[in-house]
Amino acid sequence: MLGFCTAAVSCRPTLERLHERLIDATYYQVCHDTPRRFGCAINDSTTTRMQLSSPSGTDPQIGVDAPSADRYHGLPFAEDKTMLDEAPSIQHQKVVRPAAAQVDALRGTPTGFLVDALGGSGALDYRIKPAIAEQAACCGVALTCDAGPADNLALVAALEWVQPGDVLVAATGNYAGCAVTGDLVLGMARNCGAVGFVTDGCVRDLPGLRMVGVPCYCIGVTPNSPARSGPGTVGFPVTIAGHPVASGDVIVADQDGVVVVPQARLDEVIARLPAIREAEAGMDRAVRDGLRVPAFLRKG
Repeated sequence: MLGFCTAAVSCRPTLERLHERLIDATYYQVCHDTPRRFGCAINDSTTTRMQLSSPSGTDPQIGVDAPSADRYHGLPFAEDKTMLDEAPSIQHQKVVRPAAAQVDALRGTPTGFLVDALGGSGALDYRIKPAIAEQAACCGVALTCDAGPADNLALVAALEWVQPGDVLVAATGNYAGCAVTGDLVLGMARNCGAVGFVTDGCVRDLPGLRMVGVPCYCIGVTPNSPARSGPGTVGFPVTIAGHPVASGDVIVADQDGVVVVPQARLDEVIARLPAIREAEAGMDRAVRDGLRVPAFLRKG
């Protein structure tokens, strides 16, 4: 189980792990222009950058050193207490949720139908799959958090804002070095009313997750555990394996994968679904009746 640290020292990663996390976090920030990561703090949409000493120059776009082969050599981790001693910061943004009727209109809809209604896209990366094969269906409102690589403080903090019917969406920057959650945190999420969990990272504790019963979608499983150091955000837009997700979007998942229906397009998608369902049902009947080639291939 992914337990909670009771001693302050046990919650702190080693200097070696901090080094690894800084590399991963910096890469994440370069590739995903999100409003939080190591090297910056967010305060009401104002970014304050924390510069880190290094032999190389700093990149003004990200507030940390630009990539180079020796960029981390000589970083004063032992003397610079900023990252170790500052209180973790979690920024929260109010979530505007869609109407319950809009969510209900999508419930039980195959993800393929939703992708068709969205114009052919909308699914997350194919590698994001159910951790438990028999628990592979959910529909709910996205509540996003950006935990970053090798950390889950933002995910734990997000529990405070979970509402019944929410799907927790945790961004890690595609980090697969450790799990972002296990059965304990997802058990608490279930107790708060969450109906699903989606991450671009890994999870752990499969036997416990099966008992918790919350559908969980991830890129893999590993017993390695994260730190709980922060910083992080809750409620802000995130990127999950290259796909944008905003709190208030509707998440629909099944055995095929996870689809994100943007809140602004809900009415459009709902309006298109009846025709899509009818067309699919018609083709199903035709195939059962012996159809060999689709009509558009038939020669006049």
